[in-house]
Amino acid sequence: EEEKFVFLDIACCFKGYKLTRVEQILHAHHGDAMRDHISVLVEKSLIKISESDIVTLHDLIEEMGKEIVRRESPDPGKRSRLWASEDIIQVLEENTGTSKIEIIYPNSRIEVEWDGEAFKKMENLRTLIIKDGKFTESPKHLPNSLRILQLQHSLCLSWDLPSEFYPRKLTICNISTKSTLFTQKFKNIMVLNFDRHEFLTRIPNVSGLVNLEEFSFQDCVNLITVDDSVGLLGKLKTLRAMCCINLRRIPPLKLASLEELDLSMCSCLESFPPVVWLLGKLKTMSLRRCIKLRSIPPLKLTSLEKLDLSHCVSLENFPLVVDSFLGKVKTLLVQSCHNLMNGLLDKLKFLSIERCIMLRSIPPLRLVLDNCEELQEIKGIPPCLKTLSALNCKSLTTSCKIKLLNQELHEAGNTWFCFPRAKIPEWFDHHCLAGLSISFWFRNKFPAIALCVISPSTLDDSRRLVRVIINGNTFFYESDDKRHKSPAKMYHLHLFHMKMENFNDNIDKAFFENKWNHAEVDFGFPFMNSGIHVLKEKSSMNDVRFTKPENDA
Repeated sequence: EEEKFVFLDIACCFKGYKLTRVEQILHAHHGDAMRDHISVLVEKSLIKISESDIVTLHDLIEEMGKEIVRRESPDPGKRSRLWASEDIIQVLEENTGTSKIEIIYPNSRIEVEWDGEAFKKMENLRTLIIKDGKFTESPKHLPNSLRILQLQHSLCLSWDLPSEFYPRKLTICNISTKSTLFTQKFKNIMVLNFDRHEFLTRIPNVSGLVNLEEFSFQDCVNLITVDDSVGLLGKLKTLRAMCCINLRRIPPLKLASLEELDLSMCSCLESFPPVVWLLGKLKTMSLRRCIKLRSIPPLKLTSLEKLDLSHCVSLENFPLVVDSFLGKVKTLLVQSCHNLMNGLLDKLKFLSIERCIMLRSIPPLRLVLDNCEELQEIKGIPPCLKTLSALNCKSLTTSCKIKLLNQELHEAGNTWFCFPRAKIPEWFDHHCLAGLSISFWFRNKFPAIALCVISPSTLDDSRRLVRVIINGNTFFYESDDKRHKSPAKMYHLHLFHMKMENFNDNIDKAFFENKWNHAEVDFGFPFMNSGIHVLKEKSSMNDVRFTKPENDA
């Protein structure tokens, strides 16, 4: 029976939601057992979880679930779940609601002319979500049975919460109306969301919300003050304050359970909040576009995996990294930190430090260093480095470039490197002069090769698709570098490996059997020099020629 209830909740109201969000909502309805119920529904193929963790189901199964609810009663006020806007408007305007109603979630905008009394008879209403609506007046009553209350995007501006509203079971609250929220009443709340609350100027005392796990007040453009109690929430896992453009101070943080902290685009924030407790569980931290932030104090973030400091244009100081500080970081974004000079990284999988114009050295399998014109050295180049983009890094030393072109680094394949240089590596098997394309012949199968070109151009948005012509048949090869590029200011070396999965079609169909095949790689822009290297561990030189074979044998 519980599995049936979970299925009906999803079919009627929550199709297309992220799995984490569905679990959050259903936990408020059904407790910890909801995960088991979801697993059973997946096993029975009643619902599906996509690769991107979206909960979905077939249209026919969705309609079957909705029909089950419709058959509960011909009167919408006596059904358990209401999603059709016309049914909800009818129930609210005609005061025909009953204790049978458990969920109200309109699937489109509603405009209601009512007396505010309609919720009085809905003693078992668990979820009320209105994302887009207009009401002639505030509700005079709201059921204390509510576990989820979501009034989003300032679309219910006329609403004030009733003074006798005391929802002891409320666990998720999303509200952006002008209502003054009596937070001390919400003892069991786990998720509190004030996003886009245009009237909010101060986050009140929330010390009574001892079970709060997620607190978000993003895009509160008039918010000035955050109460110190926010920094003392022992169970808080997520704190989001993005785009609070007038917020100058975050209280001291003593948040032992915190996993995500987002203060991005808090453009008036000048200093990082004092940390009076180890943030040992913090995995993600974003300070993106905190344009007045000057420094970050030494922190011990032993679990941090992603750190975004991009466009912190005033940032001057970043603590030196040791294992106990950022030992698990996989992604670090610090592009456009114009004043950052020292103090970077150790164990990254991705690094973007574009336009850090004063940066001179980094100890670092993916590096994006574009337009760091003073960068001279990349220390300790790891053998697992696969992507390096150092566009316009004109100060790279000769010894550094030699290390970047070490044959062992590229022999295994799958690398993509770009940096200033005007010479093809000597270990390349074949060197060509200026032109627009490179040609070679092969037999049996397309060889595993690395290509290298010297050009003043870059593989920008219009040049990611390289033409590959095999025996007169045209295919397109897409570059691994997906980013938009700024113009090159000098000759650059582009070295990359051709991978079969990057072709737009199956190229095997163009091959001749037991004959030599001609291949031409057309880059679409002129180059000064080019070269081809055959990866000997994957292809035989006996099956590749750089001049036309005398016969097809």
